[in-house]
Amino acid sequence: MGSEACSRREPDEAPAGGESALCEKKDLIISKFDELLKKLNGEELSANITMDRVSAEFKEAMTVRVMARLCSSSSHPPT
Repeated sequence: MGSEACSRREPDEAPAGGESALCEKKDLIISKFDELLKKLNGEELSANITMDRVSAEFKEAMTVRVMARLCSSSSHPPT
């Protein structure tokens, strides 16, 4: 039984007993699982894009801060 029973029979062959309901449930589960994977993949992509933006903004902010510190320290030499 299981997935072999659903995929083994010919398309025009009638399912035996409760196999039809099992095949329909299997198809529904696979369909829902595929939807979930697509959704999770989209959320992961969105999170990666957001993380890339945050990282770029942080890097830019740190670069500006370091450059400002270097400029201010060069205009006031230590005594």
